[in-house]
Amino acid sequence: MIRLIGLSVFAYIITIIDFRKLSFIINDLKWGYLFIAAGFMFLQILIKSQRWRSINKMMNIKIPFFNTIKISTTAGLLGSVTPGRLGELTKVKFIKNYSTNNMSIWIGVILDRLFDLILLIVIGIISLFLLTQLVSFKLKLYVTSAIMVFSLSIFIIFFRYFENVILLMLKKIISVETLYTIKSRYHEFLNKFQIIFKKFFLQGLIYTGISFITQCLISLFIVYSMGMQVPIHFIIILISLSALVSLLPISLGGFGTREGIYILLLSKQGFSTEAALAFAFIDGAIIGILFLGILAFTFWASNRFSLEF
Repeated sequence: MIRLIGLSVFAYIITIIDFRKLSFIINDLKWGYLFIAAGFMFLQILIKSQRWRSINKMMNIKIPFFNTIKISTTAGLLGSVTPGRLGELTKVKFIKNYSTNNMSIWIGVILDRLFDLILLIVIGIISLFLLTQLVSFKLKLYVTSAIMVFSLSIFIIFFRYFENVILLMLKKIISVETLYTIKSRYHEFLNKFQIIFKKFFLQGLIYTGISFITQCLISLFIVYSMGMQVPIHFIIILISLSALVSLLPISLGGFGTREGIYILLLSKQGFSTEAALAFAFIDGAIIGILFLGILAFTFWASNRFSLEF
């Protein structure tokens, strides 16, 4: 039932939308900028694919680059329509043709996802600080204090209880049988996870940082396609906060919650409700789902509609 929250938010948004104004906005789109945005989306797929491939290479799992792109595209599509983007973990199924070591497979998939989460949390916290500039001094003081307490709590919990955090993540995303197998060798799993994490940390942050920059460029060119102007720091705030909210298991792939965040924040930049919804729809549905869907379908077709690569 909790996943209906996003749907409820979207239903409310529909009731306050002027569809005539929305159609005018869509008709006036500059499609050249959208093609550029799609190009940056493909570049982001390449970067994330290489990041995951590099992690696997450290564990002697060698996947051809083109096949890595196929797997990442399909998993990314499934992630965009599932709560908390858990669909991305289907990489585990696709990679079995290249390794029979379940421990290494899961380490690679979880670590790849962990880098995105770390960057999102860090940038999300910074974004919350930037948002305090929009409120009064007294409220700013309270909000800043709350953010500092929240931030410190997150980092203390993550590093102080690292083992428990990883085990909790595993409980949420894998079957009971697989969890039992991992728990029987959990210390070995954790030790290997930490070794790979430390070795790949700097390289992983570089890949993830470049990936985030491409996401900012995607959003920037969507804004240009609408004939609008938004400061780059505000785009960073918009992306990080909407992505963090999308991770909550209250909607399917952030459906409804993402649109709500866009409308709330973009109103501060002079966007109408219709323009903000159009922005969210293009970013989330057209670029994030339709474009990925076309790529994934192409890859499936090239493999005779088999999910096994």
